[in-house]
Amino acid sequence: MEYLNAFLCGGLLCAVGQIILDRTNLTPARILTGYVVAGVVLQAVGVYQYVVDWGGNVASERSPILRVMPLFIKNIAMKAVFDAVGERKSCLCLSNLGNVQLPEAMAAYVRRMDFIIGVQAAAPHDCGVVTWNGTMYINMIRNIREPELESHFYRVLHTLGLPVKVESNQRWA
Repeated sequence: MEYLNAFLCGGLLCAVGQIILDRTNLTPARILTGYVVAGVVLQAVGVYQYVVDWGGNVASERSPILRVMPLFIKNIAMKAVFDAVGERKSCLCLSNLGNVQLPEAMAAYVRRMDFIIGVQAAAPHDCGVVTWNGTMYINMIRNIREPELESHFYRVLHTLGLPVKVESNQRWA
């Protein structure tokens, strides 16, 4: 359940960011700044801890040590931690290319756009997100048989009233 909550929390944040990016002229840097400000406001009104408790592994910025540590030391420490535990501590990799735009001469030949990330050795899921021609494509890849995470994610999108079309290369008996 912890993995599912972390995935949903991170996915929700990315989806909201993508919608803002697609529907406004805000740059990714401004959206990120908005997320930081929203975190401060949520903490000021006492809601932030509920998000952290629900979302799981999304609040390392609260560590007082990390807040005062110089960036070059953080980079060395992050590399050392990744070398030590690598992919074992993550449940997925989510990457969002944003709204892709092509020159008109090329766009006429493109019907859809997908962003596929190779699955990690130890993490069961990866997710690539790209928006093309007004449609957001969410490509989920897994190295396990069970499709519960994807099924739940798409059910949540459907419940929210978002149009969802699911395509799969999985063979159904």
